[in-house]
Amino acid sequence: MANPTEVPSASKWCASLFQLVPWLKDLRTIASICIIAFVGFTIYRAYFMKTQQQTQHNTTTVCALPGSNVVVEAPKQTMTANKSHFSIGPFVGVGSRGDAFVGVVALYNF
Repeated sequence: MANPTEVPSASKWCASLFQLVPWLKDLRTIASICIIAFVGFTIYRAYFMKTQQQTQHNTTTVCALPGSNVVVEAPKQTMTANKSHFSIGPFVGVGSRGDAFVGVVALYNF
């Protein structure tokens, strides 16, 4: 701990800039932070930033028997650039006993 009665000196401060050990400690700390950030961003990119090759595309195979009615809906085209991370919407469901229920769902998209 520094002596409280010692007067700060500009020459001592300038001389400390040319010492090797504090600079090596700073470089070690900066390198450690960069390595941790690189690993973190790599994990984030691998699991949360899906590329075109990693995205699964829906393929529909319809096998209709003669006399059946078939309705095929085209997949919706969405823009991922304007996609919101948080969305709220209604849902309707039917229970196992035939009773219907409605509600609100909140989704967080990564």
